[in-house]
Amino acid sequence: MKTFALLQNDLLWSIIVAEEPPQWRETVFVDITEMSPRPRVGWYWTGAEFEAPETFESEQERQRILQTRRDVIAVQLKDIDVLSVRPLRAVASGAGDDFDRDKLQNLDAKATALRAELLTLV
Repeated sequence: MKTFALLQNDLLWSIIVAEEPPQWRETVFVDITEMSPRPRVGWYWTGAEFEAPETFESEQERQRILQTRRDVIAVQLKDIDVLSVRPLRAVASGAGDDFDRDKLQNLDAKATALRAELLTLV
C-alpha cells in the first residue's frame, strides 16, 4: 500500500492509503509514502515538496478547512451514486456484462476510500 496526499489548490486536504492513486476528476494526488517528515493536512505543495504552514490562525480556520474537504467528499459520493445507477440496473436485470460489474467495483472502491477518509477528518 502507498500513501497519497490529496491536493486542492496546492493545499494538502487529505491523506489516502491505497494501492494506486484514485482516478478522480479534477483531483491531484502526490505519493508521500517515503517522504520524511510526512506532510499533514494543511501543508502546502510547492510543486516539488511540501512546506508546513506556520500554524492555523485558529481552531476555527482548521475546522473550516476540514469542513470544506468533507463537503467535497459529499459531492463526490453523490456523483458516485449517480454513476452507479446504469450499471447497477443492468446487472440487476440480468443484462449486465463484465464492463458493468467492473464499473460498479471501481465506483465502490472509490466510495469506500472516501468514506474512510471522512473518518479521519475530525
